Formats: sequence, structure tokens, C-alpha cells
Amino acid sequence: MNLKLRGLPRWRKVELAQSLFGLVIISLVISTSIYYYYVPQTEVSKEQSRTLKMVIGSPYSKGIHAVATTVVPIRIWVIDENGDIDKTRNDVIEVVISPSKILELKQSKVNLVQGEVTLEVHAISEDRDSVLLTAVWVSGDSYLEPASILVVYPPMGSGD
Repeated sequence: MNLKLRGLPRWRKVELAQSLFGLVIISLVISTSIYYYYVPQTEVSKEQSRTLKMVIGSPYSKGIHAVATTVVPIRIWVIDENGDIDKTRNDVIEVVISPSKILELKQSKVNLVQGEVTLEVHAISEDRDSVLLTAVWVSGDSYLEPASILVVYPPMGSGD
């Protein structure tokens, strides 16, 4: 396939190359816009998402409390539409502490095993303060809604 470009002046070759490049760019823009117009975007629906519920201490406690020790147990689990633990979930979640002046995590990313996990938060200060613990879905079968809980450490009436 010989296009007989050898006899053309240099400026004509440059003009031809620029025209072809412009045609390719315009084609890409048009095809991308057509693609995004006709292909439905995948959004997480309420039916697909599940609630990620975080509880501190005993799951049977009514309030948020932390035992006045150097280790605070954090229990996180996924509940289904009926409020039961979803044993099919083995997702990866990330737990973030903000601000982290009095408590720290040894590891922030944890794996749910059969829908639940317990991790330890360590006290690094004896000062009284409140921190916000947030659990965020990282990966797994489907999206999980994040959950947050406020922890006061050490708890009121712990000898301060």
C-alpha cells in the first residue's frame, strides 16, 4: 500500500499527519461519549449494599463503653436485612481512629471471617479524650456501608 507521499513537500506531510491525528482524537471523543450514553453505569443500589455495624465491648451492651484497661476490644460485624450476622461475608475492611492521641490500632486493615471480626485498640495515653472509630469497606463480594462510633476513654467513673 503505497500512498505516494515521497513527492509531497514536508509541510504537506505535516498537515496530513495533523489532520489524521485530529480525526483519531475526534473519533475517540465521539465513541467515548456514545459508550457512556448507552452503557448503564453500575451504581450500588440499596438492595446490594449491606450495613456494616460496629460495636465496642459486649454485643449485648446498651451503651458505648470501653473497659478501663490498656486494651479496648472492638467487635465489628455485618448484618443482613433481618438484623442477623451475615456469615457469608469475608470482606476486607479498614478501621480508622480520629484523632489518634489516646488510642491506636496495631493494624488498620482486617478481614471479616464469617461476617465478623474482633480487634484490639491499645491505649497510648492515660488522658481522657473521645475518639471516632470508623470502619470502611475495602474489598469483598459487594459494597458495605461504613459505620462510625464515638468512644470515650477512659470511661467516666474509672477512677480519674
